[in-house]
Amino acid sequence: MSSGTVRSAFRSAITTAFPLVPYVETLGVNVDNEALPPLWMTMGFAAISEERLSIGTPSYWEESGVVRVLVAGESGTGDGAVISQADAVISYFRNWQPASMFRVTSVQPPSDTEDESDGKWLYITVDIYYTRGFFA
Repeated sequence: MSSGTVRSAFRSAITTAFPLVPYVETLGVNVDNEALPPLWMTMGFAAISEERLSIGTPSYWEESGVVRVLVAGESGTGDGAVISQADAVISYFRNWQPASMFRVTSVQPPSDTEDESDGKWLYITVDIYYTRGFFA
């Protein structure tokens, strides 16, 4: 899982950028599938590496990873709203840089995750690759 700094930055950004589409925390939380709004988002975090890039102490380190944004819309209404929201997420994060040593390196176009659907929701994911530099 990505560092707390990364998780906090992305959660804050998505809730601020998209106030009309609820962000639902699903990590370590029991979510009532029947109480969710017709269109909502959540995130998952996967660290790829934490690598030392300089000699000495303190050293410059770089954390890299991927944030997977899942956009969910009720099944039976088509994919328009879900894809539009996924495209908006990509557009927002494409050049997002919340701090001087934090940047998005690439984004993946919307991807269908049909195998994760329970029949009630259409799930589309967007992967956002990042790096974060820090001294330790």
